Amino acid sequence: MARLGRWRRMKVGIPVGVALVAVAAAAVTPSLASAQTESLTPVSPQALVAAVLGARPQQFAGTIQATSNLLGSQASLLSGVQGSSQSVAIPQGTASVRVWRGAGADLRVSVLNAASERDLYVTADGAWVWDSSGSSVVHLVASRSAAAPSSASSASSATFDPTTAAAQLLARLSVDSSVRLGQNTYVAGRAAYTLVVTPTQAGTTVGSITFDVDAATDAILGASVTNQAGATVLSWQFTSIAFAPQPASIFAFTPPAGSHVTTRTIGQAALGAGGMGALGVGWSATPPSSSARVLGSGWDRVAVVSAPSRGQNAGSSSLAVTLRALEEPVVLPSGQSAELVRSTLVNALILPSGTTLVGAVTPSVLEADVAAING
Repeated sequence: MARLGRWRRMKVGIPVGVALVAVAAAAVTPSLASAQTESLTPVSPQALVAAVLGARPQQFAGTIQATSNLLGSQASLLSGVQGSSQSVAIPQGTASVRVWRGAGADLRVSVLNAASERDLYVTADGAWVWDSSGSSVVHLVASRSAAAPSSASSASSATFDPTTAAAQLLARLSVDSSVRLGQNTYVAGRAAYTLVVTPTQAGTTVGSITFDVDAATDAILGASVTNQAGATVLSWQFTSIAFAPQPASIFAFTPPAGSHVTTRTIGQAALGAGGMGALGVGWSATPPSSSARVLGSGWDRVAVVSAPSRGQNAGSSSLAVTLRALEEPVVLPSGQSAELVRSTLVNALILPSGTTLVGAVTPSVLEADVAAING
């Protein structure tokens, strides 16, 4: 494993935006990770986390296999609802994603399927999202106000101590989680440590989250989420990866002749996340609306989002249509009616007023939070 005691800017070897969206889209075929156990230098969970936080950004080219089983047996209810012409509102199934990481902000992500190709190109100047199915191009441009980092943030990056940060992170996790090292493995032919985070709160549907960490570069090579039943719900993992400098030409994009270009101005930090959302490989990584309330703590947190009543605006978006197909009428202990939307990990309770409670928690937690809202 790379040297642990270094002070570096907080950057994970694999882009955080890619990791977040792939995990929100992902479950890897077990055969991708060899059953062999690599003999690696023993480390503590804190030392491994510090190594990841302090890892030097690496240039690479690789392929990720990502699978989501969020819908589980509910997927059959969506037959004919999520047509091939619509964006996928809830990720389900397996996707192959090609990723290139270059110098600085350079990033390229390509999602391939039998019918079309979607590509994200990110550079310091902005981002391009190309969808071949509709010959559409979205050009994301960073706002001028978000151009250069402040001197304060630069100083903070210069003095960042991954060892201290790791200790603080594990201390926070210890309140409602256990953190341990799992069995060493191989990912894309590379020896890797595994770090397992297991919630200790009874109300969550999350069973555990596992990270595969490259022993040589400290880059995250994969991650998976299981539910309380032990089933893998979300996961992503590199099937191949080569760490090497990438030519600038890989990240250059020119809109094809005849394509329709839409330009949007967004914050610098949102370039990668916004582009990934536009790719349609998963839910956007943008923060929830400021109107959302949060109840509970730790893994039992529930977001409460206000929306128009069901009668006023049922919604016609892909997500709204999908949710209606999954709704299950329920009667709460108070006698109030509601609609419950179940998945293998995240559940939602929709009240007649339009107020929606959603979280990776059991339905009973959602019901108790309704009582707290009603006072």
